[in-house]
Amino acid sequence: MQFDKMKKSILFLTILFIGNFVFSQTIFDTEKRDSTNIYYHSLKKMAELVGSSVADNGILYVEKNLFTDRLPDTVLNYKIEFLGPTEQVETIKKKSGKMYLIRIVPLRIGKGTFFVNVIPFNAYYHKKNLELANSGGLKAHYKFDKELNGLVFEKADFGGI
Repeated sequence: MQFDKMKKSILFLTILFIGNFVFSQTIFDTEKRDSTNIYYHSLKKMAELVGSSVADNGILYVEKNLFTDRLPDTVLNYKIEFLGPTEQVETIKKKSGKMYLIRIVPLRIGKGTFFVNVIPFNAYYHKKNLELANSGGLKAHYKFDKELNGLVFEKADFGGI
């Protein structure tokens, strides 16, 4: 009898743990250097949707800025190369004058929703100028969850920004 009670307790705790693990939401922030970084998560969403069409031999070229130093060097199966302005021009020249360059726009808020834009630009080097052509990008939406006291992913849209 005691053994059956213990089995039921273990079963209950296992189901409770699995339920929390499977259905729990991740809180995203801008400080961590892992998959809970909101910029990394937004870049991952973009890579899931169009990564194969903007990657160059498994590499995503991402514009270096103040917060990209907190991002891991890989996302999904892609290596990430962070490029400053000089590195962008040098890399584009090596790529016959054109490539995709991904820009991650800092977290913003509008109409009560937090969002991050991830924009894959067609980058060209023409007549000693860097030119960026944009036909849209990903907008990752996050909402503030009072119970979790943090931002949780809501949805991602890919289209005109």
